[in-house]
Amino acid sequence: MLLADIAEAGRVLQQVAIDSGERALLPWPELTAAALAAQLQREADAIFRVIARTTGRPAAGPADVVDSIAAGQLTTIAQPFFPTATRREVGPLFAEPLETLLRLAALRSGVARWWHSWSGPAEFRGVRGDELPLGKIATLAVTPGSLQAALAELAALGVDVRRAAPADTAPSTFGSAVVGGLANVRADGVEHDLFVLTTGLVLVANPGKSDNGRQRMRDLLGTTTAVSLAERNRFVAFEEIESARIGKQIPLDAELVLYGGATLRLRERWSSDELDDDSRKRLVSLLENV
Repeated sequence: MLLADIAEAGRVLQQVAIDSGERALLPWPELTAAALAAQLQREADAIFRVIARTTGRPAAGPADVVDSIAAGQLTTIAQPFFPTATRREVGPLFAEPLETLLRLAALRSGVARWWHSWSGPAEFRGVRGDELPLGKIATLAVTPGSLQAALAELAALGVDVRRAAPADTAPSTFGSAVVGGLANVRADGVEHDLFVLTTGLVLVANPGKSDNGRQRMRDLLGTTTAVSLAERNRFVAFEEIESARIGKQIPLDAELVLYGGATLRLRERWSSDELDDDSRKRLVSLLENV
């Protein structure tokens, strides 16, 4: 059978086969641009959160980054991103996260966009398809005495740095997946089921008896997603943990020091179940690398 309008037939099939709910339906080029813009915003938000913790502010934005560099505090804000680098090395290295912020500023200023491609990855270019030297400008900005020259180059391109505003000051759970779990763990003395996500820890209060902990955790995961689990319970992002002191691994006894000075004590019972046989090992490995 010949279809007179294959595009229209595809749209009808989509309406029948896919429940899109309140989601926006976009052509592929627009979908690519929207998805990558959202990812860029999440990356920038994470950078701003690190700078806010470093400078002791409740939140940080592009003006704080510029002011810190202008005040000679580049090393201070850059060090947490490269903890093993020397003080001489961290300044130039900060050009990489700074370029992410400049990309967001260019995007929000309307002078850049993501260009969809069917043959390769999408490219970040000017709205006319021209290349933007944002990496070069970021390197110039972290070069001593060259910040104003970098800002002048951005202004000439039509990039308003202030447009790189943070959208979310809380750690994101986007893309989180459950990689383990421990039942009946005491968190500051109160029992919880502890789920280990790729982005942090979820503490589910009032867990129930310890003799069916593994099945209870599996049943819960069968009815919800990792993101929903984090939204409905206490979520401690790995990025919020300054350090972890692990006294024992079996049963787990650890103290987490959070940025801001708060602590979280985790103590596993001898009778606690694991979601799977490697859950404790994965948790310890993640805590050792925060």
